[in-house]
Amino acid sequence: EAANEEYMKEEASKEASRAPFQGTGNVLGAPSPAPRSSLPRVNVVQPKPVEVDQSEPKGNIQVRLGDGGKLVVTLNHTHTIRDLKQEIRARQNPEEHRDFSLVAIGTPPKKYEDLNQTVSEAGIISSAILQRFI
Repeated sequence: EAANEEYMKEEASKEASRAPFQGTGNVLGAPSPAPRSSLPRVNVVQPKPVEVDQSEPKGNIQVRLGDGGKLVVTLNHTHTIRDLKQEIRARQNPEEHRDFSLVAIGTPPKKYEDLNQTVSEAGIISSAILQRFI
C-alpha cells in the first residue's frame, strides 16, 4: 500500500504541473490591421441606399465583398452598375471607403466598367459578383 500511496502522490504532482498555457501568443494568418494614413481624415458622406420600385421587375444580386463578407442586393432591372456600386457603398462602413470594381465570378472574369449599363444588360440579375478593391 505504501507503493500505491507513493504512486498516487506522483500522479497528483504530475497533474498539478499540467496547467494550461499561461503566456501570450500570436495567431498565425491573422489579418493585419489596416495601414494608418498620415493624411488628414476627410469626412466621407455615406451614400443613400438605392430606391427599388416594387411595381417594376426586380432581382437579387449576391455581392462577395472584398473584406470576405457577402450581401444580397435587390435592384430593379433598369438600375445601372453605378446604382449597384452606390448600394454597396451605402451598406458598408463609411470609415472604410475605398474605390472598387465589380467582377463576374467565373472564367474568364469579366470586369463591369460601364457604369451606365443596366444590371439586366450586364446579365447579373440572380447571379454573384465580386468586389475587388483598387
